[in-house]
Amino acid sequence: MYLLVPPGRRGREHSVAAARRAARGRPRPRGRGRIARHGAVALHYGGTDGWRNLVTDTAPKLSLRSRKRARTWTAIHSAAATAALTHDRLADVTIESIVTEADVSARTFFNYFASKEDAVLGLRAPAIDERTAAEFTLGANEDAVEKVTRLLFDVLQSSGPGAEQRERNTELICRHPELARRRIAHVDTAQSLVSDLVAEKLGESDRTVTDGVGSREAAQMLVLSAGAIIRFAMRSSIAEPGVDVEELVDRALAVFREVVGFRGGTGR
Repeated sequence: MYLLVPPGRRGREHSVAAARRAARGRPRPRGRGRIARHGAVALHYGGTDGWRNLVTDTAPKLSLRSRKRARTWTAIHSAAATAALTHDRLADVTIESIVTEADVSARTFFNYFASKEDAVLGLRAPAIDERTAAEFTLGANEDAVEKVTRLLFDVLQSSGPGAEQRERNTELICRHPELARRRIAHVDTAQSLVSDLVAEKLGESDRTVTDGVGSREAAQMLVLSAGAIIRFAMRSSIAEPGVDVEELVDRALAVFREVVGFRGGTGR
């Protein structure tokens, strides 16, 4: 099952990636992955005030409730990350201490985060909304690797930390290596989510898959390739911190095409 978006929480859709593209005059290409944002998570939180930093003139105005949810999310994440940075043992960081610092209840904490580790790292449950799933296609003349890469990138961007958090998370994981397992599990969940959708779409498409390779196997290979491309881009971002991550993904795709030669329109 690839749809994880809770029913009844579909608000006005707005992708942060789309907002950035619009601000740069780059329209969102048709058929790329798009993640629905629900209330507060319509923003990709980036630091204590990152939810404001990512609102552009092209973004829809948030309701009072959405702004309140954004502030609550940021307060919990900030309290958890700060506590983890000041303690030598992650076990000493408790949910009780986090909610006390954030001035929220334990019930509110679990409305925003599934675990203490997720709060520390700023992770949300990966999700693909119904509209994205319905519009996503993998026809014979489409570049399957690019489309899957962009879909996975959107899922990871919408459920993972912003640029500011990624830098801090590196420090957090060095301090508490056990957090690396949670980050890996988060990526695995996102990849499984995308793989399920890709396998379904391959089964529906007119794309010819080599005899002996099923749609699920092909989907897994596409998603793993997409993951490698995204990791390549993220590593490049360390050396080029001022370059937009989407541009780095474009570059990584170009490198992949040159190395592997997997292009759209081949019927593969």
